[in-house]
Formats: sequence, structure tokens, C-alpha cells
Amino acid sequence: MDDDWQSEVLTSRHMHNRVHNKPNRRNRPFDVHKTFGSYTCKCAAWQSKQDERIQQQEITLELYRLTPNEEGIVGELKFPGTLEAAVILAASRASLDTAVSEVEAEAIEEDGRDEGQGDDENEASDAEDHENEQDSEEPARFRRFEKNSFRVPKFWLRWSGMVEGSEVVTSDLGYVVFSGTDCRKFKGTITCGPRGWKDVAISGHRIAGRGASDVPVRWNEQIL
Repeated sequence: MDDDWQSEVLTSRHMHNRVHNKPNRRNRPFDVHKTFGSYTCKCAAWQSKQDERIQQQEITLELYRLTPNEEGIVGELKFPGTLEAAVILAASRASLDTAVSEVEAEAIEEDGRDEGQGDDENEASDAEDHENEQDSEEPARFRRFEKNSFRVPKFWLRWSGMVEGSEVVTSDLGYVVFSGTDCRKFKGTITCGPRGWKDVAISGHRIAGRGASDVPVRWNEQIL
């Protein structure tokens, strides 16, 4: 009987440690793949300028996969009757500029490869060097997402596409802040010069998640 108090204390301490050693959801690394999915959006600036027929349609944001350098996210944004665009999201302005530049450079290289055959041996060597670079850089890339996305993931956005009534491809910026690391809802802004939009408010919520998808996306007349 004298040992009962010791057993009770040890049991209590064990339970206390189990509770405090449980993983804290807030401290878990951010998984950028959580952003992949279909979102329906609202934008007062868009809605106020549309007739009733178009207002019955929805603004949509589709996020498909990472960019080839894995610093950005590729997707599509559609404002019915106003804008259809490809989008690239990244965790910082510098990462966004890098992701966009590399996507556009890769598109130019693809055109060059289509025009002629290169030396197979050199191409194989270049491919191996590129693969080695990717292996060494991948952890740093994902750390960038994690560092810039603690608790409320934030992303710079650049879109490129056709504005209704325009005959040339237009590009501009935006910003998205998810409400949590599950990326179910977001608020943000978007700029569109031809429409007179400057950081107009946009919000959205996910209606379906997905794994990485290779849906073709048109960026500056190139297919990603």
C-alpha cells in the first residue's frame, strides 16, 4: 500500500509526458503540395462590372504542380468574360522572378531543340549535371517554401494571359495568403492594368484537392 503513491505519481508523469511529447500541428513543416487543387473565388471589382449572365459563372483558380525548378507553383486563373491566364506562385518575390525566368528560358530551349538535333553525348552530360544540381538544391528550395509559409502560407503571384478585348498577351502581379497550412481558404489581391485593377481584393476556398497534375498550361504562347 505504501508504494501506491509512487505508482500514481509515475503514471501521472508518464501521461503528462505523452501529452507534451505529441507533435504540435503548428510546428509541422509546411507541405507545398497542400496548395494543389481547385478553388472557387470572389472578387467585388469583377462582379460589379459584369452582367447577370456572367455573374452566374464563377472565378476559378486551379493549382496543378511545381515549376521545373520547384520554387514555384503552376496553375490557371479564370475571370469569366474578363481574363484567362496561366499563373505562377512563389513564396517570395525573388523566387517568383527566378521561377518565371527559368520557365521562359526553358520554353526558348525547347524551341531550339525542335529546330535541330544536338550532340547526344553533350546532351547526356548536360542532363546528368542538371540532375546532380537538382539533387543538391532540392532541400534548399523546399526550405524556402517552409520559411516563407509558417502558419499562414503567403505567395507572390504572376499571371500571364489574355484580357477580354485585348489582342496581346498581358502579364501582371498578385498576392495570395492562405488562412492556414491546410490551404483550404485564401485572401489576396490582383492587379490588371487593362481593367484598371490595382491590388483589388480576391478571396477563395478549395472545392477539391488533387495530387500533382501535368495539365498543359499556356504561358506566353508556350505550353508548360
